[in-house]
Amino acid sequence: MKLLQIDKEELEKAQEKDLEIMNNKDAAPYEKDAAKERVDWRDKEIRQVTAQLEEIGRDVTAEKSLCERVKDFFKKYGVTLTLIILAAGTTIGAVIGILTRGLKATGKALGKDLKDIGAKLASILPGLIGSIVSFLFKAAGQAIGFLAEHTWLLILAAVAFLFEKYFKKQR
Repeated sequence: MKLLQIDKEELEKAQEKDLEIMNNKDAAPYEKDAAKERVDWRDKEIRQVTAQLEEIGRDVTAEKSLCERVKDFFKKYGVTLTLIILAAGTTIGAVIGILTRGLKATGKALGKDLKDIGAKLASILPGLIGSIVSFLFKAAGQAIGFLAEHTWLLILAAVAFLFEKYFKKQR
């Protein structure tokens, strides 16, 4: 394959020289005619060598693994690993952002509702029982409100839980 590439390069260099002769105003007509014949002959040779190189390239591609073919595709069309990682990161960031906003809104609403329930139970239930139940509901509301403000803790806990389940399944 390398020999064919070298042959093709040499043919193209010689082709350029003859094209210069053909385009030279000071060249003799017989030199231009001879250069034209050589250019026509080299065009055929270059096409044959190019076809052979493409055939060899197809054979080599058929022997490549899927991973190598994907890498070649990315190289051919200018898609880099950085671009892929950037796209994946952006997508993951958008999903986490939406999830975070939704969890914050839900957590705040739930925390507020629990605090309200605690206040109402304190007024309904008598004495010490009412105070205890009110304290529990208000504490739960504050805990949920804290998690709503710091949803990254909740997401981190969920990811840790999923990793733990995954690694237990692997064993």
